[in-house]
Amino acid sequence: MPPLTRAPRPAAARSNGGHRRFGPFAARPDPHDSLSEAPGADVYGFPRDVRPVLETIVVVAVIATAVAIVYRLWHMHLNIPGAYSGDGLFSDVIAKSIRDNGWLLHNPRTGAPFSGTLYDYPAGGENIHFALLKLVSFFTSTYGAAQNITFLLTYLLVGVSAYYVARHLKLGRGPALVVGVLYSFLPYHAAHGIQHLSRSGYYIVPLVVLVILWTIDYRTRFFKVEGHRSARSVRRWRWMFAFGVCVLLGASDTQNSIFACCLIAAVGVVLAVGNRDRRALFVAGALVGTVGLSLVANNAPYLYYRYKHGGNPDALQRSLQGVDTYALSISQLVLPTENHRIPALAHLRSTARTQSLMGGENGEALGAVAAVGLVVGVGALLWAGLRRRSSVRDRSPTSGGWGRIEPLIARFGVLSIVAIVFAVAGGVSYLMALAGLTTLRTWNRIVLFIAFFGLVTTALLLDLLFRRLRARGVATGVIVAIVVAVLAVGVFDQTTSKDAPNYKAIAQRYNIDESFFRTLEQRLPRGAMVFEYPVVRFPESPPVGKLQDYEQFIGYLHTTHLRWSYGAMKGRDEADWQLALDQLPPDTALASLTAIGFHGVYINRDAYAVPGAVTVVSPFEQAVSAVLGQPMLTSSDGRLVYYDLQPLRDLEQARFTAGDRAALRDAALNPVTPQYGDGFSYAEQDGTNRWRWAADRAQLELDNPSDRDQQVAIGATLMGQTGTVHVAGPGYAQTLPVQPGGTAWQTVLRLRPGRTTVRFDSSVPRTLVPTDPRHLVIQVVNLTVRAPALHDAMCRVETGPARPADCTSG
Repeated sequence: MPPLTRAPRPAAARSNGGHRRFGPFAARPDPHDSLSEAPGADVYGFPRDVRPVLETIVVVAVIATAVAIVYRLWHMHLNIPGAYSGDGLFSDVIAKSIRDNGWLLHNPRTGAPFSGTLYDYPAGGENIHFALLKLVSFFTSTYGAAQNITFLLTYLLVGVSAYYVARHLKLGRGPALVVGVLYSFLPYHAAHGIQHLSRSGYYIVPLVVLVILWTIDYRTRFFKVEGHRSARSVRRWRWMFAFGVCVLLGASDTQNSIFACCLIAAVGVVLAVGNRDRRALFVAGALVGTVGLSLVANNAPYLYYRYKHGGNPDALQRSLQGVDTYALSISQLVLPTENHRIPALAHLRSTARTQSLMGGENGEALGAVAAVGLVVGVGALLWAGLRRRSSVRDRSPTSGGWGRIEPLIARFGVLSIVAIVFAVAGGVSYLMALAGLTTLRTWNRIVLFIAFFGLVTTALLLDLLFRRLRARGVATGVIVAIVVAVLAVGVFDQTTSKDAPNYKAIAQRYNIDESFFRTLEQRLPRGAMVFEYPVVRFPESPPVGKLQDYEQFIGYLHTTHLRWSYGAMKGRDEADWQLALDQLPPDTALASLTAIGFHGVYINRDAYAVPGAVTVVSPFEQAVSAVLGQPMLTSSDGRLVYYDLQPLRDLEQARFTAGDRAALRDAALNPVTPQYGDGFSYAEQDGTNRWRWAADRAQLELDNPSDRDQQVAIGATLMGQTGTVHVAGPGYAQTLPVQPGGTAWQTVLRLRPGRTTVRFDSSVPRTLVPTDPRHLVIQVVNLTVRAPALHDAMCRVETGPARPADCTSG
């Protein structure tokens, strides 16, 4: 075995101010030599033959044609949003709110009788996309048109950005076109679509990759003279461009900002250690700091609101388990995309997805072209390492040959590996989550960076091939045919027949809802408040029956002056009063809504649908109908109904004095609210019940918002395996049996102003659910906390089993 000695390095590689270049980030030839028009490491800048206007037209034309075919735009209804369910409805609301109110943070027509706000749901890192949406809305007549056009524009913007970064890396027009088009049509793009509009606009990522490459070559990219540390050695315009990209990054995507900072920081540390040059840390730190400052500036309204009103952990709940669930999977990167056009490949992907312990999400696939680039990049890095171990030191580039592009490809291989190490399950991202960064869980979305590395690597190989073909006199038409073939195969591989929405089905449902709500708006006075059943927390709540998350927004989307109860931020008093009201018997709840000033109640029957039931009218709606009579309005498909509160309002004039109604209103809007502390899990519900699971030890805090003591009645059903639970609070202690069928817990507590803690200590065996890692011991079902005014109202309006036993006969 030969000794591991180092061969002498070429003089050009040693003239670096006395410092050694490190690994694949080693110095490369002068960009101004005779090969400066060929791509290679440290050879950046647009080729001399670049024609911005003409080339932009070509890129836009190719992408627009592909978008029209993939999305079957001739079937699109421009004014109807392309996403009208789930997260798509949230995106619709943002588009409409920006159009109606100027921005998305405050909406006076949701969260009635208060207002809907998004201050606890930080989205400032996506301000650029919202600004683009607002700009487009000036030229469109509906929020749906603005949203559809903005989504289509993301394809063009992503493609043009990727194309010109590829051209800046000295790639020819054909290979750069491959990068631009295929990067725009990543499976990620269609997977997030209109429903995640700000995720679809990843046009800043190619520019960030360029800044990362400059960071690797910081000595020549950001400084003019090697080893010279004066201020005049700084390349000011390049610094300004890099800082500008960092500022835009902090305003375009919070997730991509964190991904980029991780990559830049890793590069800075490696270079500082390898080159023994602190300037690498300075460059990386300056760029990461700029991104951080931009994020802080864009999220200033959210941060100020948190400072003024306190934190709200309920608004955005993330866990360590979620970090692994949405971690990057290497196999998912290289496997075909979901619903691939070739059935065998689609089945392969489906099998891999359904058999995996990591749920993940759609859009992780790179596509075949980028996957080839990833493999080549990692392979080039390994080959460079093996050559170095074998003391093979001849790194002199050949004209247009592999030796010239190998170092750049190896750099992309290094960056891909760094990205994978951060984002893979159990990787650095998990350690960061352990340190407290659980808010970011979708590390698989770093695929945007890995895909760009892979596509540029493949394009470098194509560029090398084309240069050799031209050197041998091959006709330009052959090269054009190869580019067209790669584009056709790539777009075919990365898109599916299901990328285009079912425009007909969306329009049918949209028009039914439009007719119902427009008719309702015509019948109600301007500014009337409508309470929505079922009560669903906002945002991010599980489905209730067949009712999907955010579906209670459809009333707002189809009206212009009515106010709706859904949309106040969970974890705040403006929203949580609805949870207390929802635990009241229907008669008392309706009386409270009348006292508050609601004009009527709207019921989405999808939430109460019972499989196999003969009638669509649920027991809950039957109780409402018994008080209010027949519905004023029913949608043509029978899903939506509206009941007017006027009959009850007339009846309450005799039942309650003005003072009684004011007290009932105050008790309903400012209830003693339960705050679930240590030991309790997240809220769950179906069409009838609400519950939370508790561990062996858990504590419940009761928040009395008034400035005086209140005596409140507390009730719940405790369910679990057979055992006992000890419940204790100030001046109160009780031991209750627990059994699978449920045990009623009822008591009366006197609460001082502020928070009172009630503790649960259980000797109940854990309930084991194979797919649920939580420690499930006791299920606390339908917890109610009732103030005196609500108790008085129940005594006045309830006549059946819901009437409290301690009511006087009168």
